[in-house]
Amino acid sequence: MSKSPARCEIELRPPLANRVCLSETRLPSRTMTMAAALAGNKLGSAFGIWCVIEQHKNDTAHVGCVIDVSYRDAVWASWRDGEVPTKAMVLPFCPAKKSRLGCSSYTNHPGGHTWELRNSPDR
Repeated sequence: MSKSPARCEIELRPPLANRVCLSETRLPSRTMTMAAALAGNKLGSAFGIWCVIEQHKNDTAHVGCVIDVSYRDAVWASWRDGEVPTKAMVLPFCPAKKSRLGCSSYTNHPGGHTWELRNSPDR
C-alpha cells in the first residue's frame, strides 16, 4: 500500500484563474523550536516555508504549513512581507472537499480552496 503525501504538501493543479501566493520565508530557530514542540518534536533542521493561500494584498499576512500534526491538523506559521514568522500555531485543515479531494489549507482561510488555485508562472 503506497503512502499518501502529507496533506500540507500542496499539490498544484492545472491552470485556473487564481494563483497561490507562494511568498517564501525561513523559519528562525526560535520559531522552529516552537513548531517542533507543537508537532511532538518531529521536525528536522531549519527550513523554509511558502504562503499557501491565494495571492493577496499586503494587508493580509502570509500563512505557510510547517508540518502535519495529524490528518486533521497542522502546524502553521504566519508572517508579513519583510518579516520572519515569530510564532507557530496548530490549526485544523479546511473541511471543504471537491469529490474526494480535500483542501490543503487551514480552516477559514482567505481566498480559494487549493484545488481552485494554480502556481504562479514565474516559479
